[in-house]
Amino acid sequence: MDSKTFKTERLQLGLSQTDMATRLGVCLRTIGYYEAGEKPIPDSIRLLHNCLKRKVILEKDIELAKWKIKEDREGVEK
Repeated sequence: MDSKTFKTERLQLGLSQTDMATRLGVCLRTIGYYEAGEKPIPDSIRLLHNCLKRKVILEKDIELAKWKIKEDREGVEK
């Protein structure tokens, strides 16, 4: 994963650099270094980043499913 992809995916997830740093267990400055290409992204961070992407996507899917269930229930009650 290159620095551009790392940043693009963070933005797509709707996370600030601070949020990303907290979730990956690194300091804010480190995220800046990765995104600027000033430091290589270690394999451990790449793996955590991929897990984080799946977790955020899953959380969004769960929220959508809850909303659809609520919508279905309201439609049945009418």
